[in-house]
Amino acid sequence: MAPHMPTDPNNSKNTLLQNYNWWADNRDDLDTKFNAWLAQ
Repeated sequence: MAPHMPTDPNNSKNTLLQNYNWWADNRDDLDTKFNAWLAQ
């Protein structure tokens, strides 16, 4: 089962890291801008 798990070392080249602190600081502003763009 290990080769199918995201924590398997061979799968590290396919991972996407999230910067949760950046999202916590910027999410509201980005949501506002995105919704304004959608409303156009």
